[in-house]
Amino acid sequence: MKNILKGQRNVICALALSSVALGVLVACGGGVGVEVVPSTGVPSSAATADLATKGKYNIVLVDVLTGARITDEITVNFKGSAGVVDSEGKALNNTSLKTTDGLVSVGANFTAANKEFSILAGNRVLGWVETGTSVVGDASIAEERTIELKLLNTNKSAALNADATKAITMAVQTVTPVGNVLAAAAVTQTAPLKTVTNAEGVAESTGGAALTLPAGVKAVDPATGAVITPVGNLTVSTTKFANSSEGSMSAFPGGFAASISNPNSTTTIAATAAAGGAGNGTFITGGFAQFNVTDSTGKALKQFDTPLAVSIDLPKSSKDANGAAIKVNDLYPIWSFDDATGEWKFEKNGTVIEKTPIDPNNFTVAFTTNHLSSWNLDFYVSSCTAKITLTGRPDARPLKIVMTGVTGRRFASTKVGVKDSDLTFLRSPVGVNAVVELFDGTVSVGKTASTGINLCAA
Repeated sequence: MKNILKGQRNVICALALSSVALGVLVACGGGVGVEVVPSTGVPSSAATADLATKGKYNIVLVDVLTGARITDEITVNFKGSAGVVDSEGKALNNTSLKTTDGLVSVGANFTAANKEFSILAGNRVLGWVETGTSVVGDASIAEERTIELKLLNTNKSAALNADATKAITMAVQTVTPVGNVLAAAAVTQTAPLKTVTNAEGVAESTGGAALTLPAGVKAVDPATGAVITPVGNLTVSTTKFANSSEGSMSAFPGGFAASISNPNSTTTIAATAAAGGAGNGTFITGGFAQFNVTDSTGKALKQFDTPLAVSIDLPKSSKDANGAAIKVNDLYPIWSFDDATGEWKFEKNGTVIEKTPIDPNNFTVAFTTNHLSSWNLDFYVSSCTAKITLTGRPDARPLKIVMTGVTGRRFASTKVGVKDSDLTFLRSPVGVNAVVELFDGTVSVGKTASTGINLCAA
């Protein structure tokens, strides 16, 4: 198969899905093997609209906690210039629509110059905090697939924190402003820690994230700088997403093959020719967090007249862009997500420090900011186009394919409702091993060894 981007390499993996007692994952990236068991579960998915486009996508809005489709009213925004259209062919670029069944079907006309768009969704009045993903396509590839967009609700924080299967924790509190002063006294909020099972089946701490609103802080309009007087009480939420597994990383706003607004702003960003040029790389994450302040009308307060103190914990197993172990005093890139554009923006390099008291599992990266959004600790690295071929497939049942970067170099990439045997994963990180797992419904029917495979091997 021909590479899509200049300088990229592929890997062909052979997965055998058998209808008999057992199948075998035949050779893959150096002889990795795995048994594949049959399953009768067949996941349901929305029917893709019959659109005259090469990219056809069913967007399914899912509650992170329950896994169920969201039936509350959700506003879905589309950003970018990939020629996104709705089921009737109406242009959706930089527009929004509402859904009450958790399903949206769109098409995209990708070109060499316009090869991605962003999806953003939420409804803060009902507690659904905005999140989104970036869809990357290629004009030479016809693609039809389902995209699960996972949302969190601030009204369900207690259940989320009690669920040991979710590598996500959330702190929520109500703050009463005084006029246009958001906090008369300093307010510090920390997302709690819990122990979860990571992608390798090992118990691991999620780490935490913290936000401090200083006394006397006021919200300001990002465009004019005018002070905003909030309506009613404030809902302040801090959410930590650990990089332990695909389940938490799949809620990563913007996706790992992310759209970024300033790819050349720092030498720590390795967007090289091997990545197809600046802006064609991908993220390796140390974890991410969402910090939100919302008034009683659902208005998000994002800009402030005084710097806020924030921190995000970083697993001590983390590695840098070159695969070297992270240590105290190393620099780690910090990014913020702009939900107005659907792009990640490099903010600064944070310094890795020990927590007080020392945490045996996590470092932390602390910094200050005048604006709130989703924030992440990420290296932006070179990418390749990975090719995976499923062989021995007995039927066209829809499958879910999950790729998860190994410990220390985490990323996640998922395809849902897959009926084809030849799969393309755009912008897979170069030099990073990934575990590939196959699901028939919710049942795992195959998984590579925990050491993973090199998706970008020659």
